[in-house]
Amino acid sequence: PVLLSVAAGASAADKAVKMPYVYTNWRHFTVEDGLPNDLIFAVKADGPKVWVGTDNGGLNHWEAATGRWKAYRHDPRNAGSVGGNSVLAVLRDRRGDLWAGAWNGGLSRFEPDTGIFKTYPTTLPVTSLARRASGGWIAIAQNGLYGWEPKTNEYKLVHGPSQPARSEIIYNDAAVDQQGRLLVGTVNMNDPFLPEGLLCRLDPDGSFH
Repeated sequence: PVLLSVAAGASAADKAVKMPYVYTNWRHFTVEDGLPNDLIFAVKADGPKVWVGTDNGGLNHWEAATGRWKAYRHDPRNAGSVGGNSVLAVLRDRRGDLWAGAWNGGLSRFEPDTGIFKTYPTTLPVTSLARRASGGWIAIAQNGLYGWEPKTNEYKLVHGPSQPARSEIIYNDAAVDQQGRLLVGTVNMNDPFLPEGLLCRLDPDGSFH
């Protein structure tokens, strides 16, 4: 099965088409190309690299220069390995640090010069990561939104569950708009196909809507 597809440079015919248009020149990656698993949770383009979070395959990156994949997996005997092998979220912060949120492995910060990860434990899976307009970033966990303070290397709860009376309604994915507002979606974890999800908003002043 096809795991990951990357749009390559447009052809001359593509360039003649006015935006918006659909990319038609794709390169497809599967386990046969070096990906460790056929379930992709997160993708982050980072210059010549593409970082990919997989299910039980760790954090991986693809180097355009070599055309190869490199995997970073959790090793319980190595405190400097990534915190978990099911990586749900990947983010590059404003300081240039790469972060990975795992299902049961906390938040891991990657130090490219040493190849070592520094992991910060969390009580629940981190499903998404998004930059904050005020600095640092927000970790989206199932039960709340947590702000990371880079000056102190600490994170704290910014807002709890969207529906406290319904524990099955959890946060899922998120993004920050041009006004610096965090938009985060919810889903019924018991039955994701139920039309019960909401789109919530966390404003820079801390108000939640």
